[in-house]
Amino acid sequence: MSIIFGTDFSLSASRAGESAAALAKSWGEPLHLVHVVDLRVTDKLPPQTLKAFLEERQGALAKVATELAASSGAHVTSELLHGVADLELTELAAERDARLLVVAALGERQAPRWLIGSTAERVARGSRVPVLVVRDPASLIEWAHGTRRLRVLAALEQSASSKPALRWAADLDAPGGMELIVTQVVWPPGEHSRLGLPGPVALDRLDPVVEDKLAAGFRKWAADVPAAANARLVLVPAWGKVDASIAMLASIEGANAVVVGSHRRSDVAKLWHGSVSAGVIHHADTNVFVVPPDVSNARQAPVEYHVVLAPTDFSPQAARAAQYALALLQSGGTLRLVHVTDSTRPPPGGSELESAWREAIPREAAERHVRVVTEIATADEVARGILQAAARCGADAICMGSQGRGRIAGTLLGSAAQAVLRSSPIPVMLVPMPLD
Repeated sequence: MSIIFGTDFSLSASRAGESAAALAKSWGEPLHLVHVVDLRVTDKLPPQTLKAFLEERQGALAKVATELAASSGAHVTSELLHGVADLELTELAAERDARLLVVAALGERQAPRWLIGSTAERVARGSRVPVLVVRDPASLIEWAHGTRRLRVLAALEQSASSKPALRWAADLDAPGGMELIVTQVVWPPGEHSRLGLPGPVALDRLDPVVEDKLAAGFRKWAADVPAAANARLVLVPAWGKVDASIAMLASIEGANAVVVGSHRRSDVAKLWHGSVSAGVIHHADTNVFVVPPDVSNARQAPVEYHVVLAPTDFSPQAARAAQYALALLQSGGTLRLVHVTDSTRPPPGGSELESAWREAIPREAAERHVRVVTEIATADEVARGILQAAARCGADAICMGSQGRGRIAGTLLGSAAQAVLRSSPIPVMLVPMPLD
């Protein structure tokens, strides 16, 4: 593996190159210095002028490589490429399976903010390896030399596609050590809806119930990344753009680097305006690491189910699905049976309901040392009630019948199954009717 650094010979690139060389030396990786000659410029040059131009660039590149090797002690090589900078850099990094691709933000602070980092944003968006966009090279150099502890803000959401970025952030290492802070930007109305919470939504803070659920969910989600699971978690309520909120928090926390994933989020759609990673690069006043979802050091942990939600309409098909839910669970796990009723109807009760619950609970649960919890929830849609119940209890999976009509009025799981399957952020097992 290697570290690839793309330079345009600017002052900001010079300082970014020093940080790339310091990291290469610290990590024991070779540094490959690359300059891309823009074909849109060279195509217009006469042959003799082009030859002189390329020789000048090659000489300048070799000079920079020699100086970086001498100042850092790293092994430095160089290469002159032709094409479009972001495309050539990302393709080369992928071909070499680079550990990191480093580019400078266009750090001329007097330039209009919309100009800053345009090439860097394209590199980060298109790279299949982690990218470092350098805006504060001094902190990276001092971290690599062991004279500064790096404060890293990992801005993530609790999803499978974010896990590689979390793991990558937790694995960051250099002689100076690292303090990891994890943040999640939250849209309060979306969380209230997800959890099925009643009442007004505060503009400036999160409901304590929402905070507790998100914090518990994070610890559970990050349990296979111990360094991150024990990190300080900052939950940020936001009604505007996610990237601006992340950049602002990085400044408040005094972060020396921000880690974000390069995937496009599927949640909190009202907050999503284009690429969050590009926006963070644009807004942040510090270094930014952008990690793609398929980064090679992302190890898959074995799947374990500790809480499984089984919706029931008290039909034979729902009972069959509850048996499958029980089979998914670890010993000592929790089977959550939820019956969702139409919010326009009075909640069911009486002896008929008690009898239905007794029949719905799998008899083998006690033998398996599985705790069974029952719940009656109300919602305007059955599918929404199921998803809200799963969010409230922190379910690892949902197991439900693909068809079924219950004996209690106002329920019909079959019509809700596909809606749950389309919208659920956790695994869903649909149990079909037996063929016979």
